[in-house]
Amino acid sequence: MGTVLAWRSRIVPPSMARKAEAGYELGRLMLSHIVTPRQHRAGYDYARLENDYRMAIDAPSPFPKSMEMGAVKGRPLMNEDRDDFLRRKANEFMQAKTALAGAGGCASREVYQVCVGDRNAQSVDNLRIGLDALADFFRIPIDHEG
Repeated sequence: MGTVLAWRSRIVPPSMARKAEAGYELGRLMLSHIVTPRQHRAGYDYARLENDYRMAIDAPSPFPKSMEMGAVKGRPLMNEDRDDFLRRKANEFMQAKTALAGAGGCASREVYQVCVGDRNAQSVDNLRIGLDALADFFRIPIDHEG
């Protein structure tokens, strides 16, 4: 834990190093007040949806197996049939992609790079545009505080 906190303290103020959000780019952008909690929630939800979609179509993970979010296949909750769950997630993902495409190609690429790929933001403006489109799609309230 000491090594992780030391690394995070180089990127965020030491008082924020223990927060889970300090461990990934979108979270750090929120802690730095570059994106709003609403935008953060939209990006986080989109990354989870992307993972669920990859699982639904049996696509290979873009991450090494040690980091794969969906490696454990016990995802469906509340006794929902696995096929129904995966079909629902695939449909929701396609709708989210359509909403994101409405924000433009640059915004869509930036959202993918930051939220799914956990890479540094190249264009904060495009990222915000894409995240706002997703927040509207996910119906996250304007006054969402995290």
